[in-house]
Amino acid sequence: MAIIHQPTLFDIEILLSLEPIERYNEIFSPLPLVKVVRLFDKATRKGRPISLNYEATFKALVIRYVEGIPTIKALVKRLNEDLVFKLNLGFLCSERVPSEASFSRFTQVLSQHADVLQTINHVLLEQIDAMNGLFSEQLAIDATHFSAHDKAHKTDNPKLPSVAEQLMMPSEDLMQVIPSNPTWSIKKNSKGKNMFWFGYKLHLAVSTTTQYIVGSLLSSAFVSDSSIAIPLLRKVTAIGSNPRYIMMDKG
Repeated sequence: MAIIHQPTLFDIEILLSLEPIERYNEIFSPLPLVKVVRLFDKATRKGRPISLNYEATFKALVIRYVEGIPTIKALVKRLNEDLVFKLNLGFLCSERVPSEASFSRFTQVLSQHADVLQTINHVLLEQIDAMNGLFSEQLAIDATHFSAHDKAHKTDNPKLPSVAEQLMMPSEDLMQVIPSNPTWSIKKNSKGKNMFWFGYKLHLAVSTTTQYIVGSLLSSAFVSDSSIAIPLLRKVTAIGSNPRYIMMDKG
């Protein structure tokens, strides 16, 4: 008898109370993971073949963050030592656990097809909107910083288009001028002291009601929040969001 998983959207408090297998099903059942699997078809990609359970490998990468597993090395160790965890993610008992190198190659393919991941996220947002009216909720926009794994080095920061110039640019051209390489930047911490970091900024548009992330853009660390406001808003409205009010600081 076939088991049919009805796609659902979860409440975080309910999610945390579920057993792992139920929790994982709630997280992944709304997502069209077949789009991820297709990225690894021989007809659609070049390079060394990756022979894995692709869907389970993708789930493992996501659940790594849900379970607070700090590194890929620790994830591989957990999969090798915890059979229940392995089976809950969709691996067969007889299947080998992906190595760190396999996870690295898998992640590299995903990074080359960010548009597919964005499509999957859009599908999820549309489901949330159908249930909760997400696209009519008000938004708050801000950015968070994180460090790069690359060795820090001196960088040249290009001049970005002004607000007036951005308003005249097509969205596709505007997205292409946003730098996303790691760079140096500076900001004041909660104690008012200057903090330097080498890396990136993640700019987020978040619903003020449900806290869902409606849109996001990655940029180099030196890019000001105000320089990303227009492209981020265009990205948000392109998926159907139509907030009446938007809160942001000047960055």
